[in-house]
Amino acid sequence: MEALTNNEVELLKSLSESEVEQLASILQIKKSNASTKNESSKIGHRENAKRWAKKQSLSAQEIGSPPELVGEFVELRERSDASLLEHLRICYPNAFPMEFSPDHLNLIEQLEQAATVGLLKAVAMPRGSGKTTIMLRCILWALLTANRRFGVLVAATAQAATGLLDSAKSELLYNEQLAAIYPAETWSFRCLNGEARLATGQRYNGEKTSVEWKQDRIRFGVIDESVSSGAVLSVVGLTGNIRGQQTTLPDGTIIRPDIVGIDDPQTKESAKSPSQCKDRFALMVGDVLGMAAPQQTIAGVCTGTVIYKNDLIDRLLDRTQSPVWKGSRCQMVYDWGSGGELWSKYQSKFESELADGGTGEIAAEFVRENFEAMHEGSKVGWEQRHSKNELSALHHAWNLRIRDEETFFAEYQNEPLGEAIETPFEVDPVEMMKRTNGFERNAIPPDCSKLVAFVDVQLDVLFYCVTAWEIGGRCHVIDYGTFPDQRRLYFNKRQLATTLRKATKQKDSLSAIYAGLAQLIGKLSATEYVKTLAGNRQQIHRIDRFGVDAGWGQATETIRRFCLQSNVMGKIHPTHGHFIGADSRPWHLWKHSKSDLLGRRCKMSPPPAGQRGVGSLIVDTNFWKSFAAERLVCQPSSPKSILLFEGTKGTHRMFADHCSSEEPEVVTGKIGNKVVEWKQRKSNIDNDFFDCLVGCCVIGSIEGVADEFQQQTKTKSETRVQRKQRRKYGVRKIER
Repeated sequence: MEALTNNEVELLKSLSESEVEQLASILQIKKSNASTKNESSKIGHRENAKRWAKKQSLSAQEIGSPPELVGEFVELRERSDASLLEHLRICYPNAFPMEFSPDHLNLIEQLEQAATVGLLKAVAMPRGSGKTTIMLRCILWALLTANRRFGVLVAATAQAATGLLDSAKSELLYNEQLAAIYPAETWSFRCLNGEARLATGQRYNGEKTSVEWKQDRIRFGVIDESVSSGAVLSVVGLTGNIRGQQTTLPDGTIIRPDIVGIDDPQTKESAKSPSQCKDRFALMVGDVLGMAAPQQTIAGVCTGTVIYKNDLIDRLLDRTQSPVWKGSRCQMVYDWGSGGELWSKYQSKFESELADGGTGEIAAEFVRENFEAMHEGSKVGWEQRHSKNELSALHHAWNLRIRDEETFFAEYQNEPLGEAIETPFEVDPVEMMKRTNGFERNAIPPDCSKLVAFVDVQLDVLFYCVTAWEIGGRCHVIDYGTFPDQRRLYFNKRQLATTLRKATKQKDSLSAIYAGLAQLIGKLSATEYVKTLAGNRQQIHRIDRFGVDAGWGQATETIRRFCLQSNVMGKIHPTHGHFIGADSRPWHLWKHSKSDLLGRRCKMSPPPAGQRGVGSLIVDTNFWKSFAAERLVCQPSSPKSILLFEGTKGTHRMFADHCSSEEPEVVTGKIGNKVVEWKQRKSNIDNDFFDCLVGCCVIGSIEGVADEFQQQTKTKSETRVQRKQRRKYGVRKIER
């Protein structure tokens, strides 16, 4: 600011006080106006910068027009659109460097028919024949040519399915031949250059293309010149979230899957299990084929390899079991010819040479010298399939067969030599519902002498089961249900009509559990169960012993307190299950205190030191689940069977589903021991009634119910090694 002159100073001095105030006010207004003008200038600059940045961003997001289809590629495009075979030959020369076999040509023809008309096709080919490569590119061809709009790739696992999508992404991004023949269809993907973050803002002629580039799904960008605008390709594991697949296009149109490619939908583990094969088969004919809209016809293509007889793929190929899939079975060798004796000599030479450190060249020379005789009458599926060290496809097949004959016939011939090794104790819910004893609910069969019950405690509901036992070991389920009563034959814990807190009018869960147990146990202990004897005489029985699941940590003390204060104290026990797997310490090597009462794979332990309470029942759950499941699958006439009371159709559906909701697996431990381990299946079915039934089996054994082991009158004496083990771990009794 400039200094005032002497004249200006004198002028100010001459002004009155009011005049000075007026002058100051005028100067302040001018200063304020100048400040406002400067701030407005700054705001305008920021807005201009934003507009410029937005303009630059939109310019960067604009992908422009795709390359034109010109020259020889016009004719190639016509051939590719018209034929799947031509499409594979023209667009993927690196994926198919060898000539297609007759089996390949037949497969390609049937896949094209399935994709264009909307049929189903299942095919088993020898491993390594390129069936997955062909199937994947068949789905791409259907989308690129607008024969289909929404493709889904399904594999045995989510990880395998993601691998399929990665292969499709690579073709769309880096296959120059494919880009030249389908320039508009692949343009939105190629402009992303593999960066998913660019998909959100991508534009064409100023409008968003809605392209997607996700880990489990891609969507073709909306481009005027593209016939595939908005088409979708997604992936999912067979046991994953298959339902609900759909997408909405920018114009509001909703499209759902109309073609599905299923690649090797089973694993070796699932192929061994009849129940898993059954579940996966149901998923394929239900959830997978049900993905399409009601007015659509879905096209389905399934490729795989048979692992065991009657596994999932074997069922799909069987036109009697699955006629709609039009299954076909391809083999590496259709006819071994008449040179079997010479090939046996070759096998001896080949194995001897390898055992001596050779490479097989001498044995190969034997094939060369006897080539005509060894190949006479033979027929192979693919003549070109052999390595440079092998003289023919038949030579290659014999080498694979010599390496592992069982694997060869399963994975290369699709004719397994042996049946699947069935998982023990597979409970079929449909068959289980038929296991009835002819007695009404709550009626005790005449030969029964013990009555036990078990309660499974959940946060919002209590499940219970009451069983009557014959002295020889047969079990009769005479009642089961829930508290509070849901008044429905079938439900799950996510669909409860009434909860414990609502029924007991308690504010917190633990109080509701205590009150619910009090009402349920009070009702069960007061119930008089009738046994009708000869001469129409009736005998009244009450429940001899109860067990209550106390495994949920938050409720353990509440349940212990209830058992102590219950009106049936002394006949009711909190129960804790322990998972003893193949690598866990075996039950017979557990340390037991002198006050423990040992039973068969269970024990009654006193409460912790310094605490009041009743004895807790400790249980080996894997053993007792196998115990119960074995009795659910044996013949109903067996003295160790488990039977259900009579009911109307559908009465036992929920109980049977619960009893089949867990899957047994024989697991070999680190030291070679084998244990049947039980795990929940990948389904939404609860297992609470199964837990109740298992608990009743344990309580029944405590009550002295006999079985085939306890009926043995003579037992082997303890060995010296067993005695040393027992003393080392402090075990009072070795299990038999």
